[in-house]
Amino acid sequence: MDTVLDLLDELEEFISNCPKQPFTGKAIVDKDIFFDIVSEIKHQLPKELTQSKWVVEERNKILLDAQKEAEDVIKKTEEEVEQMVNDHEVTRMAYAQAQKILEKAKAESKARRLEAMQYSYDILDVAEEKVKELQMNFNEEHEKIDAYYREVLDVIFENKQIIKRPLEKNMQNYIPEEEA
Repeated sequence: MDTVLDLLDELEEFISNCPKQPFTGKAIVDKDIFFDIVSEIKHQLPKELTQSKWVVEERNKILLDAQKEAEDVIKKTEEEVEQMVNDHEVTRMAYAQAQKILEKAKAESKARRLEAMQYSYDILDVAEEKVKELQMNFNEEHEKIDAYYREVLDVIFENKQIIKRPLEKNMQNYIPEEEA
């Protein structure tokens, strides 16, 4: 299965290998093949966007798991602290230990959350660049095709003008056989 980038490479290679128009060097593009490739790009693009959506969902799951784990650690720590309160001497030591565990849990939770967010951001950044590249390539190809048709119409107009002048001159000198 081709990715959007593979299809864009295929489109570039197709355009590069198209026969050239004499004198202008412009490519003569088989529009059916061109539109088939563009259609496949349009078909593949939603799949890649779905993958990006999956990454975001996975990031959210990771964040929820990290939050739950932090809450579990905090709850466990609170239970341990409460149990140790019964002994006065142990209570002070337990409080210090609980604070360390709590700080460690918060730090781990924050680190995991930041890692998940960075991972998601990086994936979305790649997806954004791919979509921008696809849009840019599509716009460039559209502009090339537009320019090609404008050139063809200009050549046709010029050729008509070249033919029109002698034709009009001959029509002015033309005397129908009935009048002669």
